[in-house]
Order: sequence, then structure tokens, then C-alpha cells
Amino acid sequence: MSGERIAKSTQEQAVAAWIDFRNVLRLHELAEKLANQDINFEAAMAELQKLKIFVSDPAHILGSIKQKHGEIAEHVQVAFMNAEQRVVGQAASHTFDGVGRLAPEDYLRFGKMVQSKFYMGVSGTLTAIADHLDTYPWFLDEGGSYDIAKNHYNELMRIYQGGATGAALTDSDRKLYEAIKDWETLHNVRFDNVVHPSVVNYDDVQLETVHNTIQAEEAKIEETDQQRREQAHAEAKPSLKEGAKVTLTAALLEGGVAFVIGVYKKKKAGKKIAEFTKEDWKELGIDTGVGAGKGAIRGSTVYVLTNFTSVPAPM
Repeated sequence: MSGERIAKSTQEQAVAAWIDFRNVLRLHELAEKLANQDINFEAAMAELQKLKIFVSDPAHILGSIKQKHGEIAEHVQVAFMNAEQRVVGQAASHTFDGVGRLAPEDYLRFGKMVQSKFYMGVSGTLTAIADHLDTYPWFLDEGGSYDIAKNHYNELMRIYQGGATGAALTDSDRKLYEAIKDWETLHNVRFDNVVHPSVVNYDDVQLETVHNTIQAEEAKIEETDQQRREQAHAEAKPSLKEGAKVTLTAALLEGGVAFVIGVYKKKKAGKKIAEFTKEDWKELGIDTGVGAGKGAIRGSTVYVLTNFTSVPAPM
């Protein structure tokens, strides 16, 4: 076999091998993503499992039967938030580590103290927050904040924002708005900067409903997990964008080889590069263009055949 043919054959196989490598690399990345997602999902479900164990024995939950939802709400917040972060590969943000069961804070969020207040109505919630801060006046100064039932937060924000914009409020809502403003003035804070919504509503953490709440969260975690797996599969599929890159690279490679072979032929015929005429360079340009065209066709064809049929790259 001539040197020219050896060079072209080697170059052709190089294109095929490079495309095959890209295909294998995509599959390797998919396998790695799915393996990591297995770890993410297991970590998320472990957070919920700890919660299920906690609520399974009400005797060990603080408070009377009508008050146990308070500590349940704390554990739901921590478990749900951590599970939703774990399933997408993020670090857990909530923890009970280092927090006493009767400490001024109920848990930590990103290392900051959080006190959870779950009362039946918004008025009781406001009173509970005020009483807590009266007992621990340093709480906000040291980065603390309050979590309240999501539905109560939404109701208070409706009143808070309505009062701020001059919207018509009922007498009871007006009193709540004034109480919030007085509290802000007293402590020199904005209510919505230090009071945040929990992930659940007041009714979701009662003894008779919390198991259904956990089941719903498990379904949500499973759905998120499935979406991430589907996304990983979608990203691992061959694409027009990658096909275009393959086509361009193959064209450049084969065009370059054609140019080198053309120069080699002329030098072998006894011409030095310095002696190349305009016609010589024109011929080299044509050869290079033809080679690039063949490379583009070969690259795109091999890409399609290896990704959408069972034809192996070397063939």
C-alpha cells in the first residue's frame, strides 16, 4: 500500500475512532450521572425516613395531643427542605445538630438560628413571635429568624402588603397590620426580613394528617428524581449541535491531510515549496477543499450511522 493510501486510511480510521470515543464518552457521563443520582435519591429518602420514625411514636413528641404539631412542624421543615436539596445533589441546609430540645432556636438553617411558630391563627402566631423575642431580645441581633405555617405567612403578607399600599382592610386586619408595624418599630426590623414561610401549612403537621403529608413529599421527591434521570438521558442523546462539531472537525482533519499529501506529491516530483507557482497553490487549495468536503460527509455519516443504527465506527 502506498504511503498516500496509508495516510488516508489512517486519517479515515482516526475520524471514526474519534467519533466512537465521543459516543462512548457520552455514555460514560450518563452512567456517572445516574450513579450520582442514585446517591442523591437515597440521601433524600433517608431524610424522610428519619421523619417517619420521629412521628411514628407520638409519646416522645413534646406537648399535649393538641400541641404536638409544634415539634412535628420543626421536624417536617428540616426533613422536607433537606430532602429537596439532597435529591438534586445539594448539601442539606437544615440541622438539629448542636441544638437543645428546649433551646431558644428550634433548628439551624445554613448555621443560623430559626424558631418555628405554628399556631392555629395568624393573631396567635404574631403573639408567639412577640413573646419569644421578649424572652430572648438578642435573638434577631444574632441572626435568628422565625418560620411560620405557610398559609399563615401568606395571610399575614396579604395584610402587611395591603396596609403598606393603602388597600382597604377589615378592622381585624387593620389591627394586625398596626401590630406588625409597631413590632417592626420596636425592634427596628422589617417583618418580612425575619419571618419566613415554612414548607407546609398548619393543617399539614397535625397528628392525623402528617403521614399523608409525608407521603405527598415522598411522591414529590420521586418525581424530581425521575425528572433528573430523564434529563440525564436527554443530555446523553446525540444532537445536531454535537453532529455539527463532528462534521467540522472531520472536515478540518481531512482537508489538512489532503493539503499535506498534495505538498508531499509536489516535493516528491522535485519541487521545493519556495518554487510553488500560483497554479500549484490553486491545485492544493482545490485538493484541500475536496478533502474537507469528503471529511464533512464522512464525519456526519459516521456520526449518524453510529448513533442511529448499529453500524460500528471502524466499518
